[in-house]
Amino acid sequence: MRVAFISDIHANFPALCNALCAERHRVDRVVCAGDIVGHGPHRTEVVRLLKEQHIPAMRGNVDRKLLKALETRKKLQKRLKKKPQAPAAWAALALGDAEREGLGSLPTELRFAAEGIDILVVHGRPLAVTDYIFPSITAPALLAKLGEPRPCTSILSGAIMHGV
Repeated sequence: MRVAFISDIHANFPALCNALCAERHRVDRVVCAGDIVGHGPHRTEVVRLLKEQHIPAMRGNVDRKLLKALETRKKLQKRLKKKPQAPAAWAALALGDAEREGLGSLPTELRFAAEGIDILVVHGRPLAVTDYIFPSITAPALLAKLGEPRPCTSILSGAIMHGV
């Protein structure tokens, strides 16, 4: 079974469409490792497309941050007037109710099996969604970041795939 992992879409609908068109012909399954929304202009379209295509997805740190910002709508209105904070506030306020509920219902990790291998997908690392794992990490440092062994054969991180 071939599985494609996508991550850090950040509301870029054209890029998501291109990635899905390219991958659909070569893979059996597509999984999204978070950061679906962000400062890009197509939050609603991206959330809807992932749902329509039945692509398993999880919440990333940016998704979580946006949802948290929506808890204080009055503050968001004020942030629209402050230049450094305006893009994040605009992104949060422009998200529709259905998409906001969809994002809020996403898990913080995904687990599935592929050809007898149990796979855990996280955004960041299993212990903290806001911590990054860089491609240059050493094996001992990676083990320290992963925490206690979990009943899982493979762990995939959105941060590694994104190449942060």
